[in-house]
Amino acid sequence: NPYEYAALHAELKASGRQVRLGGCNSACTMLTSLPNACLIRGTRFGFHASNLNGRFNALSAEYLTPVIRQHFLSTWGKSREMTKLTAEEMVALDPALKLCSATH
Repeated sequence: NPYEYAALHAELKASGRQVRLGGCNSACTMLTSLPNACLIRGTRFGFHASNLNGRFNALSAEYLTPVIRQHFLSTWGKSREMTKLTAEEMVALDPALKLCSATH
């Protein structure tokens, strides 16, 4: 549910602690834009249109980085088919995202 992830996003952002993300499909991708988030190497992130005829797409898009948002709104969010990208592909597409270091 994107509303639950919006609340979690606010909570994690306020905490300031590092958030390690991996193996995520759908609304949980909203957390990738956290300034204190990193993506675990080799894991995959999946994007698709919402179950309710795109009703949640706009809310989800608000929480994506500008580059990822553009791809989501123009392509990935228009299909029920899951578009999956590795953490490395996500960072190559949008350098504002970062990979987790091996020590964290």
